[in-house]
Amino acid sequence: MKNISRRNFLRTSFAIGGTAVGAAMLPKLIRAGIIDETPDIVSIPSDDPMSGLPQALEPFGGIGSFIRQGQSVGFLVNSPWVHPGYYTHPDIVLSMMK
Repeated sequence: MKNISRRNFLRTSFAIGGTAVGAAMLPKLIRAGIIDETPDIVSIPSDDPMSGLPQALEPFGGIGSFIRQGQSVGFLVNSPWVHPGYYTHPDIVLSMMK
């Protein structure tokens, strides 16, 4: 059995206790609006980008949360067309433009 010093015992105890208190406080902070529940990334559960893209933008508040009406938008599309999977699918770009 390894001997433990008082300093290591206290440091470990405070770390575990702080983690437990933080985990218990997380739902309260989310309800209070201090921590935002907006996801960082969303996947499209559809094979059709034209119908799946609006569903993917829904958790973020729709396209209106990024672009206001009347604003000009430019598209810089990653499109080398050489290696599939490394470029943006053309249907996704068309769906965003519509």
